[in-house]
Amino acid sequence: MKKQIDTITLSHFKAFREGVTIKLGGKNLLVLGANGSGKSSLFWALHMLFQSAFKKNPEDTEKYFQTYDEVDKKTHESLRHVFSDQSPEAETFVEITLTDAEEAKKYRLDKNGKSWETSDSIIGEGNIGSDFINYRALYNFHNTTNRTEIDLWEIFDKGFAPFFDKEGRTYSDRIKYLQSQAPRNKNGGLRNRESESRRRFDNLIEELFAEIEGNRVGIEKRSNEVLSDFFFQHEKNPPQISLQFLSGQTFRQLMDENRPQELKIHLHVKVYDKQTEGMRTHKRPHTFLNEAMLTRFAIAIRIGALRERTIASNLQVLVLDDMLISLDMSNRSDLLRLMLNPGSDEKIQYFKPFQKIILTHDIGFYEEVIRQTKHDSENWHYMEIQGKQVPGDSPKIISKKSRMERAKNFLADHELDACGIELRKEAEAVIKNFLGRVKKQDYGILDKGGFKSLEIDINQAQTILRKGYAEKFFALLNGSDLLKEHFHHLVSESFVPSDLNPHTPSKELKGQIIARLISQRPELFAQIFDGLAGFYRRDAEAVAVLNEVKKIKSRVLNPAAHSTDAPLFQSEIEEAIRIIEEMHNRLKEIGNE
Repeated sequence: MKKQIDTITLSHFKAFREGVTIKLGGKNLLVLGANGSGKSSLFWALHMLFQSAFKKNPEDTEKYFQTYDEVDKKTHESLRHVFSDQSPEAETFVEITLTDAEEAKKYRLDKNGKSWETSDSIIGEGNIGSDFINYRALYNFHNTTNRTEIDLWEIFDKGFAPFFDKEGRTYSDRIKYLQSQAPRNKNGGLRNRESESRRRFDNLIEELFAEIEGNRVGIEKRSNEVLSDFFFQHEKNPPQISLQFLSGQTFRQLMDENRPQELKIHLHVKVYDKQTEGMRTHKRPHTFLNEAMLTRFAIAIRIGALRERTIASNLQVLVLDDMLISLDMSNRSDLLRLMLNPGSDEKIQYFKPFQKIILTHDIGFYEEVIRQTKHDSENWHYMEIQGKQVPGDSPKIISKKSRMERAKNFLADHELDACGIELRKEAEAVIKNFLGRVKKQDYGILDKGGFKSLEIDINQAQTILRKGYAEKFFALLNGSDLLKEHFHHLVSESFVPSDLNPHTPSKELKGQIIARLISQRPELFAQIFDGLAGFYRRDAEAVAVLNEVKKIKSRVLNPAAHSTDAPLFQSEIEEAIRIIEEMHNRLKEIGNE
């Protein structure tokens, strides 16, 4: 049964000197916080708890919760808040509550290890079915010098390999194990290839390398799907990722336990060459691509690996911590479209079952996520971490009020100008959200970028709604065999005689055709009107509400945002709130069919 995170509790962990509980109720979470405020503490707490599913030795997790002691090296990896005291109340732990339709259960990690039984596999499922991505994880994809090729072996080995192995082992760990099991002579050398034990052993090595190669091929394929479908969907010949698995060692060198492993996975990029009209491979793409473009490839590989490894899991969480620092807003919008799917595009349903936790310090990005999740806001929590960045202080996590909530608070305090400003921002956000969920080019609207006024956005929204009537009419005709039969009869020569040719420009003759259609086939129009009534009424009412928004824009929204002698009245503000809330409700579902 599908499970969701209900609560997250951190106690005396990293930035949090005091205990804090975040109540999600199974919803998604967006958190805004300055650098150093404690966002990453939340990221690493969840990451560590999920990763504990791979840890068989209790010491591998208990070490993070011990009190730091300079003399005791076993405590040097402690993540306990350095100013926490030694009282029983100051216990360090990370805990989540998982819920489904039937029960709620706590999963806790502390100095005593895991609170759940080994037989409870849900955290292990969640670890394989989830992903945790931050900026550093993406930066490491291309953190190399210009004279060397990008080597992703460590990322594949530590970041991807454990998820393809039932025991959560890295490739390196599995090779070391094979090294220890290699059939050897009395002098320590490998046995002859002709021996039975050596043949069996060689088969194990070949199987492991075939598995690595298979994972490479699968991740490469998935990564290129992400590139072509989401980052370069409008390009005829999008760039492609090429991953090359290489070994710089002979078999005997690889089996030498005292010799470092020299396995590599190089990242090459194929780019279309107009002169040769073919794809050209670049082995050092970091020498000519900027960081934003390289980050695209890194994200594509990371998502490709997630899609390749994911099994049917009852717990799927996607946690992002400032992962988009190097991307401009257009690239961020592409990625958000993939992860949030605001337009319900069937091609990008992959992340739909994931519970999403997004952490950012960027107020612009924060507002963009709010805009893209506006239609689904009842499934989101918007919060802010407030940290003073003073040693010993603990961050505070507060709910971030929506613009409409702030507007109503200002109204209650009779701060009408401040209320009007919030309402204007809310109106702009609602309409931009609607425009972002429909394909404007399908309605003859070209987006030239740059600043657009509220008036222009309203006009574009109304254009889309009005042109939608015709689309729905023809869709209705196309979907009904009965209507098709009537329609074809109405335009046939037996029904429209030659003396009333539909292409005749005479208004009088056209009028006669229309009159005959109406008089002799009322049942056709009844079916059409019945079918269109719901869509037409909904869209027409949305157009009417947008007209009301235009009126309050001139009387309430503009005066509130500019210096003017015209006073605002409470009744006008209350009416503006009603209209904008109605606009939100009308536009909420349109564009999601």
